[in-house]
Amino acid sequence: MPGRWPVFVEERQPESSEKKGQENKNYRIRNINTRFNKSSLEHALHSALRIGGGTTAHVLSLAPDPIYPGKLIATFSLKGAANSIPSEGTEWTIFLEDQTMSDGHETVRQEVVMDSHFLGFTPLNNQPTGDNYSFE
Repeated sequence: MPGRWPVFVEERQPESSEKKGQENKNYRIRNINTRFNKSSLEHALHSALRIGGGTTAHVLSLAPDPIYPGKLIATFSLKGAANSIPSEGTEWTIFLEDQTMSDGHETVRQEVVMDSHFLGFTPLNNQPTGDNYSFE
């Protein structure tokens, strides 16, 4: 038809398995010791999940657990493949180690629960002290 521009449709190729391994996958961790911060948690995750070249774990949130006082809940994104996350299931127990929690002789190991189902309440930030808040 005169006066109309041709329309080009780019055909999208299916992703290779190489690219699929680079997709971000989000997880939650519960029962974290309050001595962890985002940086030390990322370091502990890299060690616990045996994260190596080309794979990264980035902690997205770290907040107090309102149901279990004295514990933290975190969300993190994993880009790439971690060697120790089973492909089946949606909840796993892992052990975190942190040198800053060491007594000088032995590194403290802590059992935490990691999941990909996000069932239940997941706080994403820390409420300032003194503010009144509630959830149903």
